[in-house]
Amino acid sequence: MLAALGAAIVIGIIIGAVFRSNREKNLMNRELPEEWLGILKRNVALYRFLPEDLKNELQGRINIFIDEKEFEGCGELAISDEIKVTIAANACILLLNKKLECYPTLNSVLVYPSAYIARGARRLGSQVIQGGENALDGESWEYGNVVLTWDSVKYESRKLGIGNNVVLHEFAHQLDQANGAADGIPILHSREEYERWNKIMEEEFNELCDEAENGIEDVIGDYGATNRAEFFAVATEAFFSCPKLMQQKHPALYLELKDFYLLDPAAWGY
Repeated sequence: MLAALGAAIVIGIIIGAVFRSNREKNLMNRELPEEWLGILKRNVALYRFLPEDLKNELQGRINIFIDEKEFEGCGELAISDEIKVTIAANACILLLNKKLECYPTLNSVLVYPSAYIARGARRLGSQVIQGGENALDGESWEYGNVVLTWDSVKYESRKLGIGNNVVLHEFAHQLDQANGAADGIPILHSREEYERWNKIMEEEFNELCDEAENGIEDVIGDYGATNRAEFFAVATEAFFSCPKLMQQKHPALYLELKDFYLLDPAAWGY
């Protein structure tokens, strides 16, 4: 009986995997509604500069993200297609050119209209919270949720060159947390890659800490000096928002992120 039960479980897993694969293929090949394409062009500055093949891939990944993830409006915010498409597009840019699942530990995206108050002592995503009340723009939970504020999402998604994009920031945390720890070290593929990553990130993090201590501005925001997890997330924002300046100021870091993301935003013409 146990053997039969085990075989049934295995068969169920295989059938589920095949079903999921077929569903994702269909979603990847499904064209976006014209209204959604209009939202992309209007709200997602990065989309306008993507090479054509990456635009096509992103559209498919948006379909998968919106199909799989729940969106919940908080603070009386009504969730619209504009909110879903704008957030999904920015989140999925980090997945382009890679054989990665669509944030498998993420269930829901919680969206507030503007900065919200978090209470209690905890450390979540882009903020280290010591206690009391804290106004936040976003959080990335290790399992289950990402929390965002719509006014920040919309403003930063429409702009390039400002170095800020809360969706890229929080979903960089999701990639970081894929191996269970928010430590600034996402899943890599070899010992050599981990060694190179740790060396470059350590050098660049220490440099940013020195600059922050001395009031020196950098293309990488000084919030990245908080810890190594925040450094990775803030560096990701700069990599996509100000790629040419980052390439000029931090060539080794730019190359490391280029190798990790398998993308070269400095070549996209903005």
